[in-house]
Amino acid sequence: MSTFGKKALRKVGAYYADNAAAIGAGREFTLDFSTGQPTEHRHWRAKVIAMIFFVEGGES
Repeated sequence: MSTFGKKALRKVGAYYADNAAAIGAGREFTLDFSTGQPTEHRHWRAKVIAMIFFVEGGES
């Protein structure tokens, strides 16, 4: 079983601090669900980090 506590949160914070420029560059505009067109809103930094971890975690 995995848990997400203070230690894990500190590691995510350190990861962000080390990679802030790349994470900021990965903040694509979200898409409007009904039209499929880009909106004026960008993905949250937390979403970008989650996507990075998902992709990297899937590589074995």
